[in-house]
Amino acid sequence: MLRSLLSCLRVAAALLAVSALAQQARQLTPQAIEHIQAGLQARQENRLEDEVREFEIVVGLAPNVAEAHMNLGLALRKQGEHERAKEAFQTAIRIKPNLVTARALLGLDSPDCREVARRRRAP
Repeated sequence: MLRSLLSCLRVAAALLAVSALAQQARQLTPQAIEHIQAGLQARQENRLEDEVREFEIVVGLAPNVAEAHMNLGLALRKQGEHERAKEAFQTAIRIKPNLVTARALLGLDSPDCREVARRRRAP
């Protein structure tokens, strides 16, 4: 159940991020948009290192766009870099306090939630 919830949150995060980033296009350079597209493509193709690299570039180009940090956090979380993911989610929330998806992902990345997930996977 936790796995399906996480999967739903990932899809919701991606959809929200694309929508929000489209709305914030004035803050984004063509170069940032290109890297967003490359990051989302890498996500679809499960190329985690490329996904992280692309969203790190986006964060560098658009440091005040909360969804960029949230997408970086998603990629880092999938790589198992929980501390860096936590920092990315917290940055997203600082920029945009009502970013519910980032708050939910931050909660799922807590040590307690990770322990529950680990126990559920154990034989």
